Amino acid sequence: MSLVTAPSLECPHLPCWNFRLFHLVAAGQLVQRLKDFNTAKFKVIHEMEQQLPVALFEYEWHVCGKGKDRAKYVPLTHLERLVPWMFGLLFVGLAAYSLFATPDKKPEPAPNMRVIQAAPDTQHE
Repeated sequence: MSLVTAPSLECPHLPCWNFRLFHLVAAGQLVQRLKDFNTAKFKVIHEMEQQLPVALFEYEWHVCGKGKDRAKYVPLTHLERLVPWMFGLLFVGLAAYSLFATPDKKPEPAPNMRVIQAAPDTQHE
């Protein structure tokens, strides 16, 4: 089953639902790839710092508790990973609501009611 397909004609109130799910998956993958890229980038920086007289990034990481002390450093990647899941849950909830909620129907007038029209205004002629 492909995630990117044409919208279903059976469900017009949820157009392109699978395309939206594809975007959520792509956003989650993007966050993971950026995390991997930053990890590799700082590995290169730390290797370069070994040849320099001052290792500022290594010292910064030391001051931050090397990521082990939550009072000094909280990685944002953990929060960034949750955002696509939160939007995914919201989307699935709204999709389920729109599929299973009863549509609003306009109430029909009772059969014993008459429509009364106002008489024309004759005073201002």
